[in-house]
Amino acid sequence: ASQWEDSDEDGYGDNWGNSSWNSTRSDEWPGEFIEGAEMADAFPLDGTQWNDTDGDGWGDEANGSNPDEFPYQPSQWRDSDGDGYGDNTTRDAYQPDDCRSKYGTSTEDRFGCEDTDGDGWSDLGDICIYDPNVWEAPAVCAVTSDPTQEGDGDAEGMSLASIATTIVGALIAFLLLAILVAMISRQAAKRSNQLMRQNIALQEQIFEDEDSRRQEWIEYYLASGEIEKAKELGYEEKPEWIKHQEAEAKAEVEAVEALPDALDLDDLL
Repeated sequence: ASQWEDSDEDGYGDNWGNSSWNSTRSDEWPGEFIEGAEMADAFPLDGTQWNDTDGDGWGDEANGSNPDEFPYQPSQWRDSDGDGYGDNTTRDAYQPDDCRSKYGTSTEDRFGCEDTDGDGWSDLGDICIYDPNVWEAPAVCAVTSDPTQEGDGDAEGMSLASIATTIVGALIAFLLLAILVAMISRQAAKRSNQLMRQNIALQEQIFEDEDSRRQEWIEYYLASGEIEKAKELGYEEKPEWIKHQEAEAKAEVEAVEALPDALDLDDLL
């Protein structure tokens, strides 16, 4: 009695009785909310889906379109790597998969990441990935290699000396890297300074050539009597008193040059 329309013809009616579905139903949605409606279709326009137990918009039918891999968890619906932990990593999501693209079984520090020794701690946070009894520092790994691989099945404990050697090697590598970076930075700074000096020298040469050409044009305009054009290029005409002094000095030089040469007495004898 609570159903009379089946838009997608899958045998489930358009009316629904689950109030948790109300927030996902728009005015264009076929059917209506009827308290206690039976055989309700959560997807009235999709013939492959009809039920949505957790009301997250993903259907319970595994073989239908967009199936819900977590039909009882409204915050999860897809599991890309098939490890049982959902892809949704938003806040408050149920057990979100921290390694969504790789199958994993870790549960302690991360969900769904690789856990080689099966102690619940992911390989990313386990200092002894082959020893199920040790996972955090400070500790010594009793098993340091994969016991499932052929070869030495009984792994030796990692000695303090080997740990110290590893640390020293890492420090040396870091120092060498720092020296290399410093050398590269120094060479880059030297090339930058050289380019800057070259640019300055080129600019000075350009300014000198331009000033020389400007002076040549000034002299040309002065020789042609075009004083105004010479002034436009920066020529400044001398004051009258300087011209007067230069004229007097020139006249004195010309007067001295006009005097006859003194007679040499030796020439008269």
